[in-house]
Amino acid sequence: MKKNSHKIQDIINKVLRNRFATDLIYCLPLFHISKGHQVNLKPYNNFLNLNKKNYNNDFFKKIKFFVTYLFSENKIFYPKKINHTNFDVFLISNIISDKSLKEDYIFGNLADDLNKINIKTLSIFKNFSNIPSKKINNKLRRPSVVLAKTVSVLKEISFLKNIYFVKKALNLLKKKIKNKQINIFLNYINQLKYILPIVSNIRLYYQINALIKQYRPHTIIFTFENHAWEKFLINKIKHDFKTINKIAYQFTTITKDQFLKYSKKEFNPDYILSSGSKPHKYLKGIYKNKVKVLNFGSYRKQILLKKKSFYNKSFLLLPESPESETNDFIFMAINLAKNYKNCKFTLRLHPMSKSIEIINRINLQSVNLRNFFISNNSLEEDLNNNFFTIYRSSSLCITAALNGLLPIYLSDNNFNLDPLHIINKKYKLHSVDDLKRILSYSKTQNIRYQKKVGKFCSYYFEKPNYRKNFKLFNNLNQTVI
Repeated sequence: MKKNSHKIQDIINKVLRNRFATDLIYCLPLFHISKGHQVNLKPYNNFLNLNKKNYNNDFFKKIKFFVTYLFSENKIFYPKKINHTNFDVFLISNIISDKSLKEDYIFGNLADDLNKINIKTLSIFKNFSNIPSKKINNKLRRPSVVLAKTVSVLKEISFLKNIYFVKKALNLLKKKIKNKQINIFLNYINQLKYILPIVSNIRLYYQINALIKQYRPHTIIFTFENHAWEKFLINKIKHDFKTINKIAYQFTTITKDQFLKYSKKEFNPDYILSSGSKPHKYLKGIYKNKVKVLNFGSYRKQILLKKKSFYNKSFLLLPESPESETNDFIFMAINLAKNYKNCKFTLRLHPMSKSIEIINRINLQSVNLRNFFISNNSLEEDLNNNFFTIYRSSSLCITAALNGLLPIYLSDNNFNLDPLHIINKKYKLHSVDDLKRILSYSKTQNIRYQKKVGKFCSYYFEKPNYRKNFKLFNNLNQTVI
């Protein structure tokens, strides 16, 4: 599948390079593979005839949610504690949990720190939780808004009209690109279920546009993971608000094939901020002189590099939330426990995938396995109780390495999803049998690698340089006309 995945990437690159690739083409999520999870690769698998399963059920489920929210939310956004008529900086963040909004897990206390130096900041949250935006219990002390999941019925109808323009743009590309394989791909994605997701990206810009006009910021900072909405937002702001600084913040881990090697300059941000010196070097290598990349640091809770006081064969498995990855880890964890009786395996499910149904299924499959456990502990307890960790794309692999665990990558057949791909060359599981090879390494060899990867991770999410960062914002303020 990796060969076929590279074929898809090659097609995407050639389409986006074309001068007839409009902002609506860039707005299509299928032209951006942020991370190669199975759930993100379903449409491509269908195109390559590698997976015949029908995914219309997912499509109709999304339509159902859309209609539900359409009649329950009709505001553009829901404000909280806004006492200013204008703001200097917008921070566009996410809500991923149904829990009360008590903190910004992406930007941390950045807004509070900027407010202390008289830079007024508005936190803007996109709602990915399962509850309506108007019901989000926003307990932040600072000014903030939660974007509605839908806006007015008439506006939503106007967004849907863009489906016609996307189809028109795809047909134009088919005429202009003289490549049979690319034309087959363009024909394939010219379906309602693949085009309809642009509506959420167009809605997002409509909401941000309204906030810009109302509060007149000079700088907008948003997350940076190579999503279609990021490209569309950048392009529209460049066109409509030429003096606003557009800053993309790499706040989480980076995988090898995550960022395209090419992007038209009108879809690139003015600056890219990295979470540490390791991703800073990697992003500079991709964007070279096209975009200025600055080492900004991370507002995550900082972890000092720790040493393990023991060495044993205890493994902590850390899947991310996608169903495909959860299933891969369940399969691997149970089979490892069956084949390595002298080892202990603890599966820590992601909060978004931990359900009674999944736990019941795991319990049924792991009956009589005394060396397999589903974790109900705190993260700190799990990190303290294990020496090895098995991961794929979760940023917790960085946290685990900083807590003295030795990380082992669970290979994926599609993309290299390893956040530690720069350093991890041989601690990989392609099959159950591969653990035998890793266990054959000497204690000295494993501890040596654990120290090496721990040092690497200490430069992945670094403590922010407050003086340098505040100087950046003051300089940005001075550039606004």
